[in-house]
Amino acid sequence: MNEINNNANKDKQLIEEILKKSSSENKNNDTTYDTMPVKHDAKAIVAKPILKEISFYVVGNKVKKIIKKKRLFSFANLIFYFVFLPTLITFLYLVFWASPMYISNMKFSVQNTKPSISGLDLASLMGGGIGRGAHENYVVLEFLQSLSLINEVDKELHIKDHYSSHDYDFISRLTSHPTTNELLKYWNFAVTSSLDVEGGIIDVDVKAYTPEMAQNISKKLLAKSELLVNELNKRLQQDSIKLAEEEVKIAIAKVNNLQNKMRKFREKHSTFDPELTATGMQTRIEALQGEYTKLQTELNMALSIMSPNAPQVKNLKSSLAAVKKQLDVENAKVASSKSDTKTLSSVVAEYEALTMDLKFAKEQQVMAMKAFETARVQGHAQTSYLVCIQEPTLPDESLYPRVFLFTFYTFCGTLLGLGLISLVVAAVREHTGF
Repeated sequence: MNEINNNANKDKQLIEEILKKSSSENKNNDTTYDTMPVKHDAKAIVAKPILKEISFYVVGNKVKKIIKKKRLFSFANLIFYFVFLPTLITFLYLVFWASPMYISNMKFSVQNTKPSISGLDLASLMGGGIGRGAHENYVVLEFLQSLSLINEVDKELHIKDHYSSHDYDFISRLTSHPTTNELLKYWNFAVTSSLDVEGGIIDVDVKAYTPEMAQNISKKLLAKSELLVNELNKRLQQDSIKLAEEEVKIAIAKVNNLQNKMRKFREKHSTFDPELTATGMQTRIEALQGEYTKLQTELNMALSIMSPNAPQVKNLKSSLAAVKKQLDVENAKVASSKSDTKTLSSVVAEYEALTMDLKFAKEQQVMAMKAFETARVQGHAQTSYLVCIQEPTLPDESLYPRVFLFTFYTFCGTLLGLGLISLVVAAVREHTGF
């Protein structure tokens, strides 16, 4: 009350000073006001600027007083309304109203038994030590948060009816007719999964309003994940067998094509093996030439000691003529082969090229058939499989919501928010001068 009276006295003093100042200015400006009578209207005209200035001062001063005096909340009120009260409401909700939820936990991993080259594979080199089967773990991790899995589990366990039941509080439960986005968000809240990259272990927590439902959902997720791994393994095996079979077909077709080319080549040149043919012709000519030289030597020796009409000389001449005739025949064959469009050497070169291509195609066919047989045998083996490290647990107590932890989070969050808002308000007030 004393402060209010002091403020009122200050206002009166300021108003009196304004009146005195304005009257002195009027006297200095016009001296006729002291000698001439002033009518009422003239006094009013003179008084209007003074009253206007007084009214502006009074209104502005009252606004400042209202802003300074009637603060919406003091510091204690701010702490109460914006920190203590929300924390208290959260605590009461968690203790008396929030429906308890049970958490079922399971752990599993996807292992791969397919051997790798030199104990290493591309995944381990590119992934910084991630072993084989790591990509299967990521596939399963994404599958656990997929909409298709939610629909499959809902068909068997009716999880939508469970999570949207009106027996539980409306804040934590699912809406009665959720959209796809709402269903995915709630599923991400109810089912949380993480992957230990070093160990390759997937850790899954499933929340539900009853322990049995939490365990049943966990078992169903484990079964669906194992089915997915088996399906991936089956597809990979089928693709490997199909690819190997196609390679065998390609190799067989290539061998057949080259064999047809070889057959046509032999029919065209009337020879089975041009290399052997050329070698045989050369061998026969060399043998005939040697025989001819031998007979000529013997004939010369016989003529030196015998008569030309001697029987032995006649026999030598007959043999020499026969050898000469056969040698001419063989030389004629070589000459005819050289006079063809393609010489014997080019024929041999073409034959060698066909022979090499056919040999390489047959080797490819053998390798493709071995790969096909290996893929067929491995197709009956399980290379990727799911290893369950911890079976889905049956919770015996409610671990969600965590009353004291969530209450502490609420207290810290509201206190931090109030501090930020207070800083903003203080900056604005300092800038505006209030």
